[in-house]
Amino acid sequence: MCDFTEPYFGATYPDACCIEGFLWDLDSCDVPGGPLYSGGEVPCPQCNREAWLESFKDTVEMMGYDAAEKKEPREHKYEKIRFEQPGDELKIRKWWLAGYDAFALDQAALARGEGEK
Repeated sequence: MCDFTEPYFGATYPDACCIEGFLWDLDSCDVPGGPLYSGGEVPCPQCNREAWLESFKDTVEMMGYDAAEKKEPREHKYEKIRFEQPGDELKIRKWWLAGYDAFALDQAALARGEGEK
């Protein structure tokens, strides 16, 4: 367990804590100090960084795909992910561009008649 406690699950106050590398919702217990009932699926952005970052891959690729569909320029700046740190940008940018380029590939396939029927 690291010392991560931040607003994460929608509250304006720290509502998440790390237990064994995964986030748990501090609001999910019935009594103060009782067991937590909700959490354990989201990797901790502090001590389980690579798994946490990897959990955003599909979302970031979809952001790139959506940007291409809206005809935004390929150089368009993606929205930063909360808790993103220096050094994460290259990986995130790569995922964003993969999504952007996937849209062009899908459009080419549709034009050739290889798309959905």
